[in-house]
Amino acid sequence: MRRASLGSRFLLLATLAVAGVNALAYHLLTERRIAQWDAAGRLPPAAQAAGLVSIAAWTTVVICGRL
Repeated sequence: MRRASLGSRFLLLATLAVAGVNALAYHLLTERRIAQWDAAGRLPPAAQAAGLVSIAAWTTVVICGRL
């Protein structure tokens, strides 16, 4: 069995931290205005950015976890 390199392990942990901070920021800042989202017609840019960061972070976590 091969051990993960130090670089991929660091990237994995850093990306997990980014995902955690992103989730915290979403819940504390963006989700507060969720009632207004229906009236706007489309998602606010902050919610779109949070979704994009989340998808990118978790994809990176899965890839680094497989290395």
